[in-house]
Amino acid sequence: MNVSPQYRTIIEGITNGAEAWKKLKSHFQPVSTARVMALKHEFFSTVIEPDEGIGLYATKLSRIIEQLRESGHPVEDLDQCSQLLRYLPTEYENIVQTVYRWEDEDFKFPKVLEEILAEEARLRQRATDQVTVSMVSKAKSDPERSRISRSQRSSSKEIKFKSGNPKQPSRKKVSQDSVPNCHTSSEVRTSYFIGSTF
Repeated sequence: MNVSPQYRTIIEGITNGAEAWKKLKSHFQPVSTARVMALKHEFFSTVIEPDEGIGLYATKLSRIIEQLRESGHPVEDLDQCSQLLRYLPTEYENIVQTVYRWEDEDFKFPKVLEEILAEEARLRQRATDQVTVSMVSKAKSDPERSRISRSQRSSSKEIKFKSGNPKQPSRKKVSQDSVPNCHTSSEVRTSYFIGSTF
């Protein structure tokens, strides 16, 4: 076992790694009434923070539960589950009431946590779906916005066409009166016929 020389005297004569670790832990983290009370206070004071995931909140509780178990003062299942459910946001109220009606053998921290995590995933999916539906409904209920959008697309195509053909001739209609020496085809044929007869 790799231990610094100054700590080897603490585990001198112990050959089992697990026993050595337990000895070192009890030396540096002695189990005292003050420590147990501090852990219990921390456990019952732990609340879920705003926007904190259920998984992270449960991890904080599990860490304290494990420390109390190692100190010889395990937290009862009822207290574990109660603390997990106690400070959940109001949107979890339905699932909390459902879990409270479970039988005692089902009311265990891992099973309750599994149910709460499933509810968290369902709530997140519902929130995403509501945003999508809201956007679609807003687009359908605003015809003016849709009309402007169509006219903008049309203008965009016209600008693109003009910018792609800058030298394209315009098809401006010109009247015959505005063009000098402009004769119709019948006038040209008549004058040619008269001129050729002489």
